[in-house]
Amino acid sequence: MGLKRISPAWEKYGSDVRKWRKAARLTLKDLSPKVGLSESSLSYIENGKMAPQQDHAEAIDETLGAEGKLMLSWDKCQGEGLVPTGFRKTVDLEKDALELRFYNPVLVPGLLQTAEYARALFVADLPQADEARIELLVEQRMRRQKIFNRVERPIVCVVLEESVLRRGVGGPSVMSAQLDHIAALMEKRWIQCQVLPRNAPNQPGLAGGFRVMVLEMQTLVAAEHAFDEVLIDESEQDLIRRAVSVYGRLQGEALSPHDSLGLIRDLRRAGES
Repeated sequence: MGLKRISPAWEKYGSDVRKWRKAARLTLKDLSPKVGLSESSLSYIENGKMAPQQDHAEAIDETLGAEGKLMLSWDKCQGEGLVPTGFRKTVDLEKDALELRFYNPVLVPGLLQTAEYARALFVADLPQADEARIELLVEQRMRRQKIFNRVERPIVCVVLEESVLRRGVGGPSVMSAQLDHIAALMEKRWIQCQVLPRNAPNQPGLAGGFRVMVLEMQTLVAAEHAFDEVLIDESEQDLIRRAVSVYGRLQGEALSPHDSLGLIRDLRRAGES
């Protein structure tokens, strides 16, 4: 923890903590021993002048009965300035999605990544970053996967280019573990993964990667570009319909989930030889 160079975003987190504390009818003195922080430290946190470490933030969330809401607020502050704005918006929406459909022509999507695969991507993308920043980004990416712990998990459909599975991100051991992870996820009822073979005669996804997010009241699309992501909302229904249509054609051109799993296992065995 510290008082130096703290982002103004922490004022919102501190305000949220104060609201939850008062709703729980606790004083700073009451909360202090329960979360392992002094009253003065808690006061600094509530006034946006101090950022709690993850273990203290988790203790605050649990003690105040926030059920993860304060951790979401903490996570946003941690990512301030590290994650592009477009990605932050779509990740927030992702948490409430009923269904997520990904098309990825370059990389394994974040929800399916191992920590080692994610770390290799961040190291390659941010050569100037220190280890602390890399680890923070990895932690944030892994935390996204907690949506799979929801009582009603989102249905996740993924179409991956075969080249994604052959790309040696992080080296052979990292890719082997990543392929094992995808294969294990494919055994879950709520995750479907299909591979678009490199010799597919018709390729409707040449415009680039995107995701379709089906929410309770609307369907949104997030389209990736080199350094961020653009959110397409209900005001652009033609583009949303086009994305849904393209995704359906991608699924039609891709291998079946069963054959996709067979290819992933074949690639995994080939990596051992």
